[in-house]
Amino acid sequence: MDLHAVIQQVTQDRGPETSAPRHEGADRRSVTPAAEIFAKLVSDWKNLLGWLSVAGVLFWSYQSALIGLAARWAKEADYGHGFLVPVFAAVLLWLRWADFRKREFKLDTSAAAVGIVFLVIWAGIRYVASAYYIRLLDPFSILPCLAAVAILAGGWSGFAWAWPSILYLIFMIPLPGIMADWLRHPLQRIATIASTYTLQLLGIPAISQGNVIVLTGGELGVEEACSGLRMMILFFAICVGAACVIRGGWIDRLLVVLSAPFIAVLANIFRISLTGVIHQWAGPEVAQIVFHDFAGWLMAPFAVLVLWLELWIVAQIFPVYVSEGPSLGPVAQPNKNKSTGTKTAERKIRKSRG
Repeated sequence: MDLHAVIQQVTQDRGPETSAPRHEGADRRSVTPAAEIFAKLVSDWKNLLGWLSVAGVLFWSYQSALIGLAARWAKEADYGHGFLVPVFAAVLLWLRWADFRKREFKLDTSAAAVGIVFLVIWAGIRYVASAYYIRLLDPFSILPCLAAVAILAGGWSGFAWAWPSILYLIFMIPLPGIMADWLRHPLQRIATIASTYTLQLLGIPAISQGNVIVLTGGELGVEEACSGLRMMILFFAICVGAACVIRGGWIDRLLVVLSAPFIAVLANIFRISLTGVIHQWAGPEVAQIVFHDFAGWLMAPFAVLVLWLELWIVAQIFPVYVSEGPSLGPVAQPNKNKSTGTKTAERKIRKSRG
């Protein structure tokens, strides 16, 4: 039996010796989304060769930009999460396949026109980046390029399946210097004032002078590296990723995304305040060790805990929209969510009237 026949059996869920579909039961072969994607790709070796060629051309075209991004990820602590962004984008693509595997991927006239527009945008961005030596524009052009590939290869269904993963790749691109400075200084000032007030609430004498917190045993400087910009970018990536995979309605997804800056500021205030408490009771040496070596590792679990608590509160306030609570998993089917939400609302109305 050749490879094409085997692939056809897997995709159609048929037995190896008969053309009739298998019956439901214990002997039914389950096919994972990854296996279905692989089966559709290798069902025609020409398609597989074509996709490998496209991937090779894109990698060759962007090799200098990707090497530059990797160098900044490794060198600058604010963008160290960039190594994980493409990995999560691929995982998100795999999770969404369950909702799109039964759709028809077909290119029509409107999709082709939009795909050509994306190609024109991509070419324009690359030209401007090359002509005016704007380095960040070159990796940014990866987004319209991948959007064009998705829509020209799979039509509107392909674009609907891939656009969250493509858009998520924006988190791997560092912020322009002007924008980073514009955000860093206000965040630095907010962290200083809020941490000083928190220490005062805890009964520790503290006053702020500029971006320095003056304690009885010394001073605690909130430098630019401690402004919270790194946490802001990281938590935006975490919250947007969580909004893409949580089960629920648009309200809790929107709240998760909008809460990213507040969670980042809260985590940074917690970090500085904890350092101030340790500085007051254990000495500046221990405080510096905790502040620079250990506190940073605690921020991501702290942010995840706050995010989970937020989802739980939203589930209590909007039970109609969040039917299953804060849980992670593949994107739920829209029709099922709508029917579940309607039944839940009807039960609540009957209960309130009764």
